[in-house]
Amino acid sequence: MPINLRSGALLRLRSVAVDKFLEQHLGMRLQESISNNTGHIPSIPDTITLRLSEIRGQKNRCALGFLENGTQVFAKFYSTNTSAQRNGLLQELNFLVDQRIQPLQFPNHDSAAEHEDQVDIPFVPRLLGLFEEVDPDGERCARIILLPAISSSFLTIKQLSAMGALSPQVHRLLFARASTALGTLHEHGYLHGDISHGNFLFHIADSLDDSRVLVVDFEKASTRSKANFEAAARGEKAILLRLFLTYGATKEELLAA
Repeated sequence: MPINLRSGALLRLRSVAVDKFLEQHLGMRLQESISNNTGHIPSIPDTITLRLSEIRGQKNRCALGFLENGTQVFAKFYSTNTSAQRNGLLQELNFLVDQRIQPLQFPNHDSAAEHEDQVDIPFVPRLLGLFEEVDPDGERCARIILLPAISSSFLTIKQLSAMGALSPQVHRLLFARASTALGTLHEHGYLHGDISHGNFLFHIADSLDDSRVLVVDFEKASTRSKANFEAAARGEKAILLRLFLTYGATKEELLAA
């Protein structure tokens, strides 16, 4: 269900410009990014638009806060390299949300950058390029994506294997869901670029049919020409298959999924 945000929900924001903007817009309702459609990469949640002029000169800033329901927020602000920076305007701004991050734990960019196990935006085809857009007034804008925290019940296949939770039935189900999620990404014309056990998170529900998969970490995601894309996509599917074989599945049971 949607999360209702209020201006009092933020514990701390280092960027005054972004803080002011959020205060003006908090109260709008954002849809959860994790959909109920099991096995699919979640849809883009609602977004709020920020004029780039409002954050002019901000580079590599980080901010921490939390929502009124206790969910902590970690914001990362990215600027492009010098040659593409265009008058110092910030061109990318992501909000990452992770329950593992404690408020005010990382008060500056350097220490925040050392925290490398951030849960990434789970759906990125529309986020891979610059967020720059043109609003009705003709001014360049950037989008802020605010996602709810990923539940700690999402585990890697390595963790599930160590727990003894991977029966043949569970193997088949998770492989089918993971293949569907990866296939959805490929259908949008993007390669993940880093198929590994840490980048596919699984939630096994009491009712197996309600289990879900979440694909994360798109730092190496890319596109290819049509001539090269199909072979690369097949390669990613093969790596995903080998990943499941590594943790106890058999090829016969997976291909029967």
